[in-house]
Amino acid sequence: MASGKGKRTAMLELASDRGFRWLKEERRAGWSGDAFTYQHIDFFFGRGKVDFASLMNRNYDCVILDLGKNIYENREIFLSCDTKFILCSLQKWKRKEAEIMVERFQNPTWGFITPDFYTFSYSKEERKRFEQRSGIKVKQLPWIPDPFHIEVDQLPELLSMVG
Repeated sequence: MASGKGKRTAMLELASDRGFRWLKEERRAGWSGDAFTYQHIDFFFGRGKVDFASLMNRNYDCVILDLGKNIYENREIFLSCDTKFILCSLQKWKRKEAEIMVERFQNPTWGFITPDFYTFSYSKEERKRFEQRSGIKVKQLPWIPDPFHIEVDQLPELLSMVG
């Protein structure tokens, strides 16, 4: 299996919301237990450290983690990643959650890490206010109505996220 960058790629969902179920239903992806393959990427529903360790022993070039709100419970896994980025919402009802996340990352127990933050924020002004309050830079992602059909002009920015 190879992703768009020619790497053997797996995605492990450790989030509690089970967003991958949408993909199964919408795209009719082939299932095999708690895993399926779609667009040359292997998707797995995870149960924490055990599944992460298992994937690391399967010769994947790239393992993408969807931690959702479970990022705190999976702290060690997140900290072991080579590339760390957060997709966050700056909508009024989600902003506090993003602020709490930034505060935790700037804590010694998290090693004062500075992952890259990305948003689909609808308001450039709100993004700037958040950056001023938090002291971090939040990168704007292009709006992509269908993430499985990416326009050529959107691809370089998205690929820059994964190194």
